[in-house]
Amino acid sequence: MTSADELEPPQQPVTIVIAPDESRAEVTFQGNTQVVTGGIPKETRREALDAVTRHALALGRPVRVNARDSNGEWQLVVTPDGIVHAEGGEAPEHKLPKGPGAARARGRAHTVLRFTGIGVLTVGLLAVAGGVVMWLLPDTVVTPSNGGEDPVTLEARPNPPGYGPEADWRIPVDPASRPAVSPDGNRVSYFDREGQLVVAGPDGTPEWSDEPPADIADIEHTPRFVRDGDGYGVALLAGDTLWQWPESGGDPVEYEVPSDTSVSFAGDSVLVSNDESAFVPLDGELREVPVEAPAGPLIADGERVLMAELRDVPWRWVTPDASVTEVEPDTPSGADTVDQVVTARGDHVIVRWSTESDDEVVLAAHDSTDGSVVASHAIAPDEIEDARWIEGDTMAAYGPILVRLDDGSTEVLEGLRPVSAAGDAVYGEIGGEPVAVGPDGARSDLEENTARPWGLLDGRAVVFAEDHIYALSPQ
Repeated sequence: MTSADELEPPQQPVTIVIAPDESRAEVTFQGNTQVVTGGIPKETRREALDAVTRHALALGRPVRVNARDSNGEWQLVVTPDGIVHAEGGEAPEHKLPKGPGAARARGRAHTVLRFTGIGVLTVGLLAVAGGVVMWLLPDTVVTPSNGGEDPVTLEARPNPPGYGPEADWRIPVDPASRPAVSPDGNRVSYFDREGQLVVAGPDGTPEWSDEPPADIADIEHTPRFVRDGDGYGVALLAGDTLWQWPESGGDPVEYEVPSDTSVSFAGDSVLVSNDESAFVPLDGELREVPVEAPAGPLIADGERVLMAELRDVPWRWVTPDASVTEVEPDTPSGADTVDQVVTARGDHVIVRWSTESDDEVVLAAHDSTDGSVVASHAIAPDEIEDARWIEGDTMAAYGPILVRLDDGSTEVLEGLRPVSAAGDAVYGEIGGEPVAVGPDGARSDLEENTARPWGLLDGRAVVFAEDHIYALSPQ
């Protein structure tokens, strides 16, 4: 039983009032009303119960709920774990979250909501006062793949090729939020419905959360993963201020960004730079890295910054203490001299090489540390005009050139304009129609509004739809 002591001190019940058309609900906490909405009745009720569970978690104790809709009124109890049951009915023991964020003040929610255990009927039937009431309790917000319950299904958008519509879990997020997946594929970051910055693991369970130091509307990017020692912390940028959280959470370090510089997340770390200066966040301050013209900064990796000239090599890795490591790239087969250092991303520097023929150039991806050729392809220059480098885990593209990063093989898919890449697939357009291209070069025509993965989290495709992120299982 949920005892009276568990519900102490006495509290005014939370009220949930479902509109007659069940498209919206008013959730009132101590006189403050929050309006939630849903595309279908079940979603509206789920959103209302999600809001109550966050309130219970912030209080650290179960809360009483008076829930009303056009069919009647019911008295419920919601625990910090997300357990929902009739008041006076059996409820499983609830445990408050533990971990780095749990000890912090400010009443924040630091764990994912779960609807599991005794007293919860995910099909929507709740036994109350000797009768059965159709109150349509929600399915789980997080459903582990081995949880023994019906999986969450992505219904709002078509699923991407290679992944079914069934998800291992689903998490509600702030409508303005977009997910980011860490480069090692072990964690995902997002803003939750309460506006908290959350970092979750492969099963969707939060590892830590924190209140962002700026309004979400003022944050210029989705939360980005950046190198933190051997792991990855999270960075946010708003106006002239950059914040970085360590991998394990805690208080962020604040950096004031000079107004005449720009901030890039193209590498594993944050790069603050302009044409004449480069800085990296290090030990609580922006440390300047020497720039020697005509070279300019491209990406940062830890405290190192890659400096390159537009039409010459070697490129250089430079640190704040002026330590310099030069990298002379290998000349790819069929190439002559460097035509242009195009860009750099993560582990690769993209270089366009001239050939003995004016009708052809060689586009090559080089290892950024040792200069070796990862992949190269000869092509007519006008076929890669205005192209850009898109890189996933094992597949990349530069205009119509598809690159398999694992074995260095390439091919051309005429007319391809790549947009994004994740795992072993490149997503883009051909003739204005959306397509996906797999490692075998086979083209898959996509339905309109198909969800494109933001990354792979332990092999699951992380997609966004209807203010939720889903972890889709591979087929």
